Order: sequence, then structure tokens, then C-alpha cells
Amino acid sequence: MTPIAAEQETDTPAQHDVRWLFLLAATAAVHVGSALLFPRFAYGHFSWPAFLTCLAPMVWAVLVSSTYRSFPERVIMWAAVAGAVYWALPALAMFGIKW
Repeated sequence: MTPIAAEQETDTPAQHDVRWLFLLAATAAVHVGSALLFPRFAYGHFSWPAFLTCLAPMVWAVLVSSTYRSFPERVIMWAAVAGAVYWALPALAMFGIKW
């Protein structure tokens, strides 16, 4: 048996597939960060810092939706999209669009 064949037999996808943990942690950090920063900048009218705070989860959801490779990453992508929809509501309310 060649060394390459022996290495291929011992490597399993579970040993190297920790990318979804990074995506989960980053998704949680983006949404918790937005939840902590939004009340500091929301004044009842339009403000750029509050709008950008609402926009960050949307940008993250687009990034995650363009990079997923496995089933756990796909579930994290849908959670990021759901959070982006949630954060779109106050961003639209700043423009006078109420739901």
C-alpha cells in the first residue's frame, strides 16, 4: 500500500469539517452584536449607524449563502437569512415602511 492510499483511508470528513462551527459562531456574533449596538444608535428617526447595524446581518447572510458546502452549513445559512429578515424590519421602518 502506498503512503498516499494509507493517508486517504485514515482521513474522514468529520476530522476536517469544522468550518461550520466557525460559521455558527460568526453568525451568532453578528446577530448578538447587532442586538447590542442597535439600541445605542436608534433614535426614533433615520440614523446611519443604526441602519448599518441592521444591514450587517443581511450582508453576512448573503456571504454565508454563497459559501455553504455541507448540510450543517446550509442550516446555518437559513438561520442567518431568517435573522436578516428580522433585522430588515427596523431598517425598513427607518424609511417609513411599517409592517
